[in-house]
Amino acid sequence: HRVLTADRAATALRIAADFAEPIDLLLTDVVMPGMNGARLAEQLSTARPGLRVLFMTGHTDDARIERVSLHAPNEVLRKPFTPEQLDLRVRTILA
Repeated sequence: HRVLTADRAATALRIAADFAEPIDLLLTDVVMPGMNGARLAEQLSTARPGLRVLFMTGHTDDARIERVSLHAPNEVLRKPFTPEQLDLRVRTILA
């Protein structure tokens, strides 16, 4: 996989805007400073239709996760997780 990294949502939006190739998957935390993962996913999905989203979260608030789950297609990976669990989820989503 080719990975583009960003330290915050605003950076991710700039990187995506400047990146000419397709982006297949957004991996983002649900809760972040400045802009939450759901809003980031919404903005990137508008610019890149078909973008798949994998949210990660350590929160157990089901209402928060349900709101995030309205963004499709997406998955939610609960923290803590192992590198192997992340790898499997990414491979499954991209298959």
